[in-house]
Amino acid sequence: MQLNSINNLLDKKFYNNKALNKNSQIQNYNNIDNKEQKVYASHLNFRGGADVALLSKYKLLTQNKNTKPIEAFLSINAPKEELEALGKAILKDDNLSFDFIKSLTEFPRKVKLYYAQLQEKLIPNSVFFNVYFPTNEYKIAYNKYIERRVRETQSISELLQIRPDWKEDFLLKKHQELYHNNNFELGFVPDSIGANNFNSIMNHLNNYKDYGFKTKQDIPDLTVNGKTFNFQKLLDGRSDKNVFLIKTPQNKNFVIKTTDTNQRGLNKPFAIGTCCIIDQYLTMNNCRNSAPLRYYNHDTNTAIYDFIEHETTSKINSLRGFVDYMPDFSDLGLYHSDTVGTNNYFKLSANQNAMKHTYDFNYGVEHEELVSVDNDHVYFNLGLSPMVDEYHKYLPTGMQMFN
Repeated sequence: MQLNSINNLLDKKFYNNKALNKNSQIQNYNNIDNKEQKVYASHLNFRGGADVALLSKYKLLTQNKNTKPIEAFLSINAPKEELEALGKAILKDDNLSFDFIKSLTEFPRKVKLYYAQLQEKLIPNSVFFNVYFPTNEYKIAYNKYIERRVRETQSISELLQIRPDWKEDFLLKKHQELYHNNNFELGFVPDSIGANNFNSIMNHLNNYKDYGFKTKQDIPDLTVNGKTFNFQKLLDGRSDKNVFLIKTPQNKNFVIKTTDTNQRGLNKPFAIGTCCIIDQYLTMNNCRNSAPLRYYNHDTNTAIYDFIEHETTSKINSLRGFVDYMPDFSDLGLYHSDTVGTNNYFKLSANQNAMKHTYDFNYGVEHEELVSVDNDHVYFNLGLSPMVDEYHKYLPTGMQMFN
């Protein structure tokens, strides 16, 4: 049954219930004194709590597995004050609030749309809009939601699908708790490279690392476990990250980023690990404006990305340009804080097989959107997603180096 049809039936039931409630109030009024009546009225009136029938309607809508709680809430037509009271009732119930907030965080690119719809349906000073005050009901419910997700999570990537700004100490500790080792990793070494070959490949590439300005070097092929790999050193950028193109025997291309292990970090400015927790968030959400991350190893300070066939484009001199040409990136709450180098982004095109699985890829190609391949100058800001101090920290972008 379609949501509109369900709503029509529920509306009839809702208003019938309101009539019954009204008759019940009149009957009870005849049996109690004025003081008791005030207590009774404050319990049922919308100024004091959500109407029972309205809350029942919301619960019935959410029983349909195809209806997300946030969308069930937005589908209800009622005066703004009544919807506000319903929202507060949902947030005060641990189970209802968990499901409600989960329906937001599991689809982060829709949060902006949901936020705009909430602004249309709710009062200006709604509980959903002042989420950074410690006593705010939504803030309290969100904190409980994050606490429960942390307790119940089965992987670090599951947490990184929600948001990218997790504290390093927490991530390392949670990884040890989940996997009983200290070798923090994200993703997997691609099969065409092979996990058993990875250490040999990195030992080979360590001979060709530079720091600061890069020098062109011819890297000999490497044969390991019967497989021969070809390499090319990429000279873009002036940081201490070393970037290599690796071609597998199956003619699949990947980018390997690595640098000194003393420079590793998950909250450190410009660190590979910092980029990787951001990129894992984007990859888990199939962002079409960022190169997919395949693997990160904290011990070796090394990452593997899909290589994307491309031509460089002219440099963008305005941060607004990134919003205009990377809309999926910003819909996920990430924004560049610096106009990065020309070779750190390029146009989406129809021949980029590594990107074809991403969200609304064809739309991005048609509108000449960009792909970013180095996200160390970004910050995170997504509505309805306040930081929980125990677990989250501002991303250390280039403009927040001393954070």
